[in-house]
Amino acid sequence: MNKNAFILFLTITLTFPVFAQNSVFKISGKVIDLQTQLPLSNVNIQINGTLQGTTTDSNGIFELSYQEKSIILIFSYIGYEKKFIQLNNSSNNSLIVTLSPKTEILEEVMISSSPIETVTSNILDYSFNGDNILLITYTNNLSKSKLVIISPNLDTLDEINILERPSRLFKDCFGNNHIICSKNVYQVYFDSSRLHLLPPSSIEKFEAILFSCIAEDSQNLYFIKKYGTHQIETERFRIQTNNHVLNYYYINKSTKQKSTLVTISDQETIELSAEETKFLNEKEAAGMYRKPILKEFERIFAETILYEEIFAPLFVLNDTIYIFDYVNSKIKCYVSNKIVKEIELNFHANKNWKKEMCIDDKTQKVYAIYESNGVTTLKEINLNNGLLNNSYKIPFHFLENIKTHDNYIYFLYQNKEHNNTKFLSRLKIN
Repeated sequence: MNKNAFILFLTITLTFPVFAQNSVFKISGKVIDLQTQLPLSNVNIQINGTLQGTTTDSNGIFELSYQEKSIILIFSYIGYEKKFIQLNNSSNNSLIVTLSPKTEILEEVMISSSPIETVTSNILDYSFNGDNILLITYTNNLSKSKLVIISPNLDTLDEINILERPSRLFKDCFGNNHIICSKNVYQVYFDSSRLHLLPPSSIEKFEAILFSCIAEDSQNLYFIKKYGTHQIETERFRIQTNNHVLNYYYINKSTKQKSTLVTISDQETIELSAEETKFLNEKEAAGMYRKPILKEFERIFAETILYEEIFAPLFVLNDTIYIFDYVNSKIKCYVSNKIVKEIELNFHANKNWKKEMCIDDKTQKVYAIYESNGVTTLKEINLNNGLLNNSYKIPFHFLENIKTHDNYIYFLYQNKEHNNTKFLSRLKIN
């Protein structure tokens, strides 16, 4: 190699790393939900055709370096449509990327082909005690009722007589079952072989202590307080009006400190109720009511028919608090009692929605309940995007007390062929 050629080769060799270093480009940005405008964490970002990529942090922020002059970034996230963005060295080095929730709904799954198991008949109510099933059964009338516990395989484990006429079962926020009777409440205890009813407490005392406690997690107990309810009493009626405000609060198990989690109000109903009250008072002042009871009839109609009860249930799933705020069409998600995400809802706008939900506490799946022409359908709610996934139609009419547990759907129904006897049955979710 002559001297000039060697110098040229050396010049190219020494300057190449500098050239390569100057060809590194950086891109940063934020990924948000198109509908809610909230940041999305753990979104997968990959350079097309390579293994190079990154993910967004808890605030939806990402940073990425690349060397090619032109690349395609692929953004993917469970429950959302993929997005492709082409970049070159002249592109804006700060991006705002919006991802759209998937809109497709899976085909309805008909589970009528699954075997329908009859658990037992003559049922007043049922609940779950761990994986076992707790039943209130009776023969001819409720004054001769029994408490029965059966295994998941439907084998009877034990049964005892109920001391009073029962009305229903109630599971408190600690997971304990109670029998609500005409005068007293009895807590149920099962020691793995025998059923026991603990000494009773009065209904008034029980309601004051445990009715408002709705859930617990590892640190707190969660309570509900309803506002806007009041008694309307006439010579013939005594009713309680629907609430217009819900307050969720929690008490720390260690410190006993009480704190507010969130307050949900139906502002439209509050304003309408105030206008209705003002209108009725003006009519009364003008002497338009010949009898006072006519005014009360109008109030009862407005409060119980026109103004619906707020429905915004709270559930604890894996120490995350989910509040289904149907008033404002959002799922509110809390971790350590701080809101981390809000998800838009729209499935409740369907006229067939029963304003009911059920939780499978074993699988942590959440279902919305629909009814059309007497036929019930359960639809699984995707907690990542608020959309509906699998749908399960039950081939029975006019069901009651629908619950899910360990991938079974349980329900009560009356069989007209057996003198309207109430049966408890279950269907396996495929």
